[in-house]
Amino acid sequence: MSTKIAVICSKAFMNRITSIAQNIKNIQLEFYPYSHPEEAPILLKQIRPCDALLLGGTLPYLHVQSSLSEIPILGII
Repeated sequence: MSTKIAVICSKAFMNRITSIAQNIKNIQLEFYPYSHPEEAPILLKQIRPCDALLLGGTLPYLHVQSSLSEIPILGII
């Protein structure tokens, strides 16, 4: 069974993590890329059911921090 991870990040981070993740079995990444970190709260509302959320940096985290307690995700990375 694979772990589904939603990733809110920039397109550059998406490309980097994709190249790394291809070497890891049993994970499924679903990307929600932004052009600017300020878009993270909008993307957070679009996330489909997943096991974990990965925020690609401090800025997107700061933008969604107040909303994190409202989402039913097991882990926030």
